[in-house]
Amino acid sequence: MRKLFDAGGLEARLLYARFGPKVLLGCSFGEFGEAQGWLLYALPSLLGWHLVHLVLLGLATSEVLCGRDAAGWRTMAVLGGVGLAAVEVWAVAGYDDTANLRSTRVGEVDFLFWKGLVWRGVGLAAFDALLGWVVWLQGTGRGFVQRKNLGERVGDQVRVLEGALAKARGLGVVRNGASRDREMRAVAERYWVKDEEVMRDVFEEPEVVQAQRQALAKVDVGMVGADAEKYVDGVLAGVQVIRR
Repeated sequence: MRKLFDAGGLEARLLYARFGPKVLLGCSFGEFGEAQGWLLYALPSLLGWHLVHLVLLGLATSEVLCGRDAAGWRTMAVLGGVGLAAVEVWAVAGYDDTANLRSTRVGEVDFLFWKGLVWRGVGLAAFDALLGWVVWLQGTGRGFVQRKNLGERVGDQVRVLEGALAKARGLGVVRNGASRDREMRAVAERYWVKDEEVMRDVFEEPEVVQAQRQALAKVDVGMVGADAEKYVDGVLAGVQVIRR
């Protein structure tokens, strides 16, 4: 760095404040007094972090990893990430060294490179926090809620019914297998015999009998019968009884 400062003089020091030490040491085609070559050499390092950020945004808005709510914000997230990269490149490319030319003390020098490291991290963190907040609002139904169309709602209900049907079929297979196996059938029968004995002893307890009487005294038998009749009618709705 001392050799570059001695060879380049004030122009080298201005480039150092603008692009940092790595660009000044590594660039072999830049000329002092012309920032274009140095800018081209600095672009990969400027855009590298933003490319990593875009990859992470893609993962954070993946429907497979984070769900449909996060995937709906992918376009906005990518545009925002590209916008942050464009702003940083524009700030470095259009930077004016006039203020640094007039500086007489180190404290008055505007070190753009070092400030850029800080503001880049702050900008990326703020953008990610904002994106996470809006995804959280939509995922919890607090904001940006979009009503599903009729086809999507029907599809959701069909998937729920298919899941319930699959569970019912699986339960039927398990019960059928248990009924056909002699040992498992004997275990089930012993369980229900034991359960009946235990429940009989429980219901014969004086405290339980007293609680049952108090509960039955508060029950409206007519309403219970009406509710039971409605339930049976709902279960048997659409079922045709075939008489032979």
